[in-house]
Amino acid sequence: MKKILKCTAVLMFISLLLIICLAGCRGSDNVGDVYDDLIGRWRTPSLPPMAFNLNDDGTGTRGGEPFTWGVSDGNLNINPEGQARVEHWDFSIDANHQLNISSQQQVAIDLYLDKVGEIYPALIGTWTWDDDPEWRYYFNDLGGGRRGFEVNMISFEWGVVDGQLRLFLALTSGVTDSWHMTIDGDTLRLENVLYADQVFYYTRE
Repeated sequence: MKKILKCTAVLMFISLLLIICLAGCRGSDNVGDVYDDLIGRWRTPSLPPMAFNLNDDGTGTRGGEPFTWGVSDGNLNINPEGQARVEHWDFSIDANHQLNISSQQQVAIDLYLDKVGEIYPALIGTWTWDDDPEWRYYFNDLGGGRRGFEVNMISFEWGVVDGQLRLFLALTSGVTDSWHMTIDGDTLRLENVLYADQVFYYTRE
């Protein structure tokens, strides 16, 4: 009986050590699980905007600040690098792909962020407008770009969400315009999400 109790005590001690070791290994990174709907690029509609990047490996950046993140018990948890305290946020995502987060630790700290979207490889490059080849879209592989005539180009940030191209023009707040996008070979068709009569065609250079 004593041997059984001793073995049981040893096993419990080993189990406790494993729990402590695992907790120590994860440390402040123990913020929860990656939540698929949050993965991606987000930005506030304020000027200048604050950019959030939530990566699928549980890392991210806020402005230039790196952090780890996760979701547990319905809360978004953010652990900024070098800080012991984990931030806890209530969050919701609406039908317009806007993320609303509210601090559980600081009063009246609420942020509203628009989802920029994913970088869509087939869109990267230069496209000329069929009605006037002097008018172009430039999409780069970092999610930035320019559009317009060469002498008067406007810069923007871009992303694709559920097949829609979303543009955030420089010096404007929020989504500037959104387009249903179709690529057929070297032809790009854009249809304005709000105004169905606005349909434009572009050809890849």
